[in-house]
Amino acid sequence: MLILSSHNIFIETGRWHRPNCIPREDRKCITCNTIEDEYHFVIECSIFTDLRKRCISKYYWTNPSMYKSKQLFDCTNVSKLRKLSIYVLKAFELKSNLQR
Repeated sequence: MLILSSHNIFIETGRWHRPNCIPREDRKCITCNTIEDEYHFVIECSIFTDLRKRCISKYYWTNPSMYKSKQLFDCTNVSKLRKLSIYVLKAFELKSNLQR
């Protein structure tokens, strides 16, 4: 879902606005005021800190980097992928509840 861009993260939904899409630099997280992309959603967003601590290994979110996030997204370890999937599912649920 994240890799396919079939999600409701603002980096994606901002291009759906018509007649003009929202400029990339203006597609910001409502809480953190930084560009809300997949990296921010999984690794940085303060809304999901507790969930992140429960589901994603500390290695990926302490001193985060694009290199570490790529490692996480490319991971083949079933346990890590399952936890990442749980994180994504629950994070989207939280995000959806906040937008209501």
